[in-house]
Parts: sequence; structure tokens; C-alpha cells
Amino acid sequence: MGQKTSKKNPKMIRTLLLLLEKLMVECWAFNILASREENPAEMMTEIPETEGQMESIQRFPGVWTDEGQYLVKVLGDPLVRGLTEISKRKPNDPVAFLASFLHGYAGISTENNNHPNTLVISEEEEGELNDEGVPQVGPNEEEPEDTLSATSFQLPENFPNPPTPSESSTSAAPMRQAKESSTARDERGQTVLHHASSRPHGANPKQGFKKIIDESNASLAARDERYQTCRDVARAAGVRENVAAIDDYVVNLAAEGKRSEIYHLLMEGYDHIIDVKNLDGLTAYEAANKKGQDKTVELLSGIEPFSDLRNILHSAIRNGDLRRVKETLTDGASQLAIAKSNYGRTALHIATLTEYMDIVEFLVQNFPETVSLQDNMGRTAMHYAMGLDKVDQLAKILVKGGARKPQDYRGRVPSYYFLNKDEIQMLKEEEESLKN
Repeated sequence: MGQKTSKKNPKMIRTLLLLLEKLMVECWAFNILASREENPAEMMTEIPETEGQMESIQRFPGVWTDEGQYLVKVLGDPLVRGLTEISKRKPNDPVAFLASFLHGYAGISTENNNHPNTLVISEEEEGELNDEGVPQVGPNEEEPEDTLSATSFQLPENFPNPPTPSESSTSAAPMRQAKESSTARDERGQTVLHHASSRPHGANPKQGFKKIIDESNASLAARDERYQTCRDVARAAGVRENVAAIDDYVVNLAAEGKRSEIYHLLMEGYDHIIDVKNLDGLTAYEAANKKGQDKTVELLSGIEPFSDLRNILHSAIRNGDLRRVKETLTDGASQLAIAKSNYGRTALHIATLTEYMDIVEFLVQNFPETVSLQDNMGRTAMHYAMGLDKVDQLAKILVKGGARKPQDYRGRVPSYYFLNKDEIQMLKEEEESLKN
């Protein structure tokens, strides 16, 4: 497709290549940022953007050279698609949006060859960009034979166990970061399920909406800018059949023993797993028990105590109680560190907003995977840090822990919030209002 396009419209290809070069310059700039222990916001002013870009553009291979033709061949299709999306959405930062789109496009093309660990970023991957942060679970994918009992993490009794590394690497279900990339969200953080849940679907609405869930590859746990899941949207719109279809779907996950998908919903802060019923009037616990899904029953039994301890942890962080945080995050409790609240925030997000340096440092040092995790709008702790008073101290800790420069769902990099602090300040006030 790229070769054919170059023959028809060489000017467009030249434009695409120049845009690509700007992306390369931005990546180079941030590599400098990530390699230092200085204030990233100040460092951005050190980059000779215009001069550097002009020199790079002059070095760039011509469209009609062998190198240029190769780039057209391998990059023409994704770049054309990316620019088409830009023309439709008109994002505030087109270059950042295109970078995010290309990252998602690459993830989709290599999905079948990549199965990162469900919970922990390896030493080789530490600091790498991750579109969704927390691994996602595909709603319509089969799991292999259950092997969850042998796990590398040991939580207290009655707490849910995570999928093992072996299960994560052999099953497509626990990992769906490419399909749930930033390109699957609009600027309000909504997925296709948010949009579909607000209206009826066909003569058999329950089956009709279930088909959308199966085919969308979107997560039921995804929250938009108002912290609403697709279930919340359906309920607010008064479309009860969609609410019933969603609840039926969740309960049936338990009946079918799909623990990885239930685990994903739990870690993402989805709050309607054990309190809803399917179309037969059964709860998830009852449906799993009826089908003899003993391990799923055990998982479901641990959801409530796990959620309670997550809330205790988040409360301790809001109150600056480092001792309580350490007590709660006992050895093997990594899941608590990455578990999200119903505001879509992890422990590190909350610690950053409340600007307790000792807690931020403790979390980054002991749970470095939290640095790359994103909230309901795709923002990392680094996005938050840039909009706060203690940006210097926060940024140094986060960069040392492997923070990078991802775009959120609006295509904004962390430095955007250094000059536009209002949104982050509102989140800070929101967290402070939750103190008890």
C-alpha cells in the first residue's frame, strides 16, 4: 500500500517522512531526559528543537533514494492511517497523537509474538512504554488448562492469586495491551463499549450487546474521564437490558472458570463482580460453585478482603502514613501496589498527587512496575508530577525509577501539564477530599 501511495502522491509521502523525523527528534530529546536525574520540565528547554530538527531533516534520505523507498514501503501504510485519524480527531498535539497511534499499530502487528509478564516488568523491559500499563484481559478468548495454583506471589489467606508466568505466556487472555491501546479510547477516555452501552441493540438486546462485548476487545473495567465504566453509562442512560447483559457476561466468566479475566476486572477496580446476578438469577459465586469451578470460587471469595485491603492502603497513602503503607504491602503483595481504585488510580498515582515523597520513593523502589501504569485517562505518575508544586523532587524519583514519556489518551506528554496544571490540581483536590 505504501509503494502505491508514493507513486500517486509523492508530496504526501515527503510530508509523512518529515513528520516521522520530528518523532525521531522527540524520541532523542526524551532519551536525554530519561538518562538524567534532573527536572524533566527544565530539561525540555535545553533541547535545540528547531536547529536539531532542521539538521536532522537535511540528513533524512530523499523519497526517491533506495533508503527513502524502503521507508515508504515499510511505513507508508501505518503513517497514512495515522494521519487519517489525525484529520478525523484533530487532537491538540498531532505529533504526540501520531506517535501514540504508531506505537499501538506496532503493538497490534507483533501481538502474536509478544506475551509480556502479567504483573512485573522485567529488567530488560523496565522503563519501556506500555500503552495501558496494567495488562488487559480479552473477553472472548480461551484459556488453557488451569495452572493458577503454582504462583510466584503469595498473598494472605483468602486473597486471589494472580495468573502464573507460565499461564500468561501461553494464553492470549491475560494480555491485551495492543487491543486496549490508546487508539481504542477517544479523548474522553471512552471505548466502543461506552458508546454502545447507552442505546438498545436489536430485537434481542441482551444477545445483541453481548456480541458487541465479545467483538469489541474493549475492557468492561475501562473508565472514562468521569470515572464511568460502560455499565455506569448504561445505567445512567436507563438502558436496563444492557446493564443486565453486562452483569450476565461477568457472572458467566465465573461459571466458565475464566479467572484471568475476573482477576483483570479486580485489578482494574471494576466494582460489580460479586454483587450482581446473571439472567438465571445466580451470582458469580453461585454460578461458579454450580459448575464445580472450585478455584474460581476461591478467587471470588478473596475479592472482598482484597478490595478492603486495597482501600486501607490507599487511605494510608492519602494520610501520609508510611508505616501503615509498609505494613499493608507485605512481602508478596505486589498486586495491591498495582491495583486500581474506582477512580482508576494506583497507589503510586495517589502518592504522587498527595506529594508524600517518602511514600513515592518507597513505592518506586519496591514496586518499579507502578511507574509505567496509567490511570483512567492514560496518565502516569509522571504526568501528575508535572502539574504539582514538588515537581523537582517527584520527577527525580520517577525518572530514577524508569519513568518515560508516554502520551495519555488526549495525546499529551507529561511536560504538557507543567504549563497546564489545572487538571492535575483538580485531581489532587479530589484525592485530598477522600481523606478520612
